[in-house]
Amino acid sequence: MSLLRLSGFLAALLLLAGCPFEYVEGGDALVPADDDDAATDDDDASDDDDATPDDDDDATPADDDDATAPDDDDATPPDDADDGPADDDDAAPASGNDDLLEENDAAPLATLIGAGLEAGLVSCDGDEDWFSIALAEGDELSVTVSFTAAEGDIDLEVLDPNGSQLGLSETITDTESVGPLVAAVAGAHLVRVFLYGDAGATPGSAYDLDISVVPAVVPDPDPEPDPEPTPSAWDCSSGDVFESNDDPGSAVLIYDGYYTDLTSCGDDDYYWVSLGSFSTLIVDVWFDHAEGDVDVGIFDSWGSLVDSGISETSNETAEADTGFFGDDFTIDIELYADTGPTNGNGYEMDVWVF
Repeated sequence: MSLLRLSGFLAALLLLAGCPFEYVEGGDALVPADDDDAATDDDDASDDDDATPDDDDDATPADDDDATAPDDDDATPPDDADDGPADDDDAAPASGNDDLLEENDAAPLATLIGAGLEAGLVSCDGDEDWFSIALAEGDELSVTVSFTAAEGDIDLEVLDPNGSQLGLSETITDTESVGPLVAAVAGAHLVRVFLYGDAGATPGSAYDLDISVVPAVVPDPDPEPDPEPTPSAWDCSSGDVFESNDDPGSAVLIYDGYYTDLTSCGDDDYYWVSLGSFSTLIVDVWFDHAEGDVDVGIFDSWGSLVDSGISETSNETAEADTGFFGDDFTIDIELYADTGPTNGNGYEMDVWVF
């Protein structure tokens, strides 16, 4: 066999290996036998005729390395199995090629996924796979990776929204599993899949990723008070413990809980609550309507009114929800009308965050 044919054959074997790698050609002496380019245009990645890596060297993008059928290495995975010494830009349908969720090689590039099975993924040496899944506080997360250890040992790690490790699985079996884990905070949790050691004939290792999420138990958003709260005596001359919170700029940060001995004395009371992704805020205000009509409003971080309670009863309720990115909400308590013999009105406030 001539050196020219031997060089082309070796180049083809390298390309059949699977995972992307760098191959530096030594010039036209290594051009495959069916190269349809000019001698000055070697069929390596730097001279490719389109912008897609590991593609072709003819004039038709997303095609094959020659113009003769049936060499139809089109852009539809998996690659057609017509590889050989004369077809060196094709890759056999094996575990080494990047999967459809690339490029997710670092935490900032994590692919957003939900609960369910992601099949046909590939872990390559030096090429980690990162995924992001949004959880509410209290959600229960389980992650399982299934693969063939004989083709490569894959490990698994799960991190919380702050980057702290929640779980790590690094056995030498065909399965890595983490969980169930309970989300302590709401937000985007990260799943990291990486090839610890490549062992098979084909570079990289194929795997399936199975995500299970059990939603947190949601408390009753409208519990029946037992008995109905009755605000204690109030004194507008001194105000309550949260004064002065009379404008949005002086709003007091509060959390999930029940607040008593509050007063509404003609000046609005402002509070603010920070919610994570996919969370709900419910505010219940209890008072004696005969002493004055108290209303409640919830505003988002843009200052837009989200919901309000403006009935003529002794209880007002307002609710707000967040999406993926969460939000900060301002609660406005207003004495709409002072009708009783005592100046102002007392109230109690129940704040639910879940």
